[in-house]
Amino acid sequence: MAEALRAHPGCTVGDMPNCLAALSRADERHFADALATLEKNHAVTPQAAAQLVGWLNQIGRSAEAIKWMKTLPPEGLKHPPLAVVGAEALRQTADWPELRDRTRQGDWGDVDFLRWAYACRRAAMRDKASGRILAHLAQSRRHERCPRAFRRRHDLHLGVGGRGGGPVVGRG
Repeated sequence: MAEALRAHPGCTVGDMPNCLAALSRADERHFADALATLEKNHAVTPQAAAQLVGWLNQIGRSAEAIKWMKTLPPEGLKHPPLAVVGAEALRQTADWPELRDRTRQGDWGDVDFLRWAYACRRAAMRDKASGRILAHLAQSRRHERCPRAFRRRHDLHLGVGGRGGGPVVGRG
């Protein structure tokens, strides 16, 4: 069924997450085969790789995205768009040490505020995991180290206090 959806002439790139999700629920082995093909086809550029990682994030398969990203050239992982969707995959899988390493330094250009936001979120989760109960992320010592200009964007984009989650590029 999912393969028929994907092959339908009316199927668009925006439909791919739904097709992949349906395929993964219907036939895990066929999904693995399809994913292997997509990984091969999307490894050609960081932009194409980011598209596939984004789809996997959307369908709750971030662990597969992270595993595949380890096979990609490291330079592409340092810059948007792949750096951003890669950070989201790490957030979704709660891989805080790797997220720390990926957001510790660098420049994500126009969306560098997301790098800071992910770094702040990772610090907050580390604080929470270590037993510090946070009434609000703004009270965290780690959050105070984040540049003031990025705090508001962090709250909006990463859902502080249970208000959503994930990156929203172009808003803020």
